[in-house]
Amino acid sequence: MTVIHDNSRYPSILADDIEVDPILDFDRYSDAIVNIVKGTEPKFTIGIYGEWGTGKSTLMKSIEEKRHDYIILTVWFNAWRYEREEHFALIALIKTVAYAMEEHPIYKELKPILLKGLRIFGKDFLRQVASQFISEKGIENFEKSLLPKMELLSEMDKDTIYFDGINKIQNEMQKIIQKYPKSRVVVFIDDLDRCSPKTTVEVFESVKVFLGMEGFIYIIGLSHDTISKLISAQYKESGIKGDQYIKKIIQIPITIQEWNIDDVKLLVQNLVNKNILHTRHREILEKNINLIAKAVEHNPREVKRFINNFIVAHEMYSVDKNIKSEQLLVVQAIAIRWNNFYRIIINSAISHL
Repeated sequence: MTVIHDNSRYPSILADDIEVDPILDFDRYSDAIVNIVKGTEPKFTIGIYGEWGTGKSTLMKSIEEKRHDYIILTVWFNAWRYEREEHFALIALIKTVAYAMEEHPIYKELKPILLKGLRIFGKDFLRQVASQFISEKGIENFEKSLLPKMELLSEMDKDTIYFDGINKIQNEMQKIIQKYPKSRVVVFIDDLDRCSPKTTVEVFESVKVFLGMEGFIYIIGLSHDTISKLISAQYKESGIKGDQYIKKIIQIPITIQEWNIDDVKLLVQNLVNKNILHTRHREILEKNINLIAKAVEHNPREVKRFINNFIVAHEMYSVDKNIKSEQLLVVQAIAIRWNNFYRIIINSAISHL
């Protein structure tokens, strides 16, 4: 819901949310990908390649919203939220898929199959169970002797995918596909760029489990260079290269086009037209679109950051009648685009005080 602040004396900034009405050719991207998802045998992975802030999440949400078909189940997995999970990332992914299936009548029978075999033996859980039967000293001995063995079992359990029989999932999915030939589960994996090398690799390894299983499609948003470096770092000792690893996981790479100055102008105008910002700020931005487009990095997230910084500065200094809004915008543009020049001016001004 768009909030209009014209009649308010309070300023508003731009939230770093997924764009509801994206520009560029996002509609063409999403239409093409949705057609691929609907028309191809569902056991592949699509990679949405783009640098930080270029609109990967926005494009993925656009794809999700265009699926339309009731028999296509979509699941959203934000990888970075599970960065601090104690257990293998596959646990979080399986649970996310399973609980999404619970809400869908076609796929709900798969939920108990996915969850049935989850075997998690965390320290806290084991200690809690032990405390019900043995003394504190006994717990200490328990932790010294039994826990290391249980941790070893947990490591071995990763090889069995933590659940009882992947064939059961495959068989159940085949039944669904036979009854509903166009059915498929589309899992979106976002924010992988924020993860550590360990979690990044775990997520990719989790996807590999389902690559040969009919019925599952993965759409992963990532910066190819960033993820490639993370994977290479994780496999440094074995010498596995990140880019080669990614190629084995992602069959369909799709790169978001680079933004240019005209795209930035269109974005600023689009943000102004949405009436999210206060009138006094919209008017200044609209008059100076060309300056903003030249000053900021050609990246939608950086555009929003620039606008938000200007709004904060404007609220701080607009009470000073000697400071004009346009001048404030120019100073900010110089500070961002030509930072070395800006520092020279500031240092020179300070030295003459």
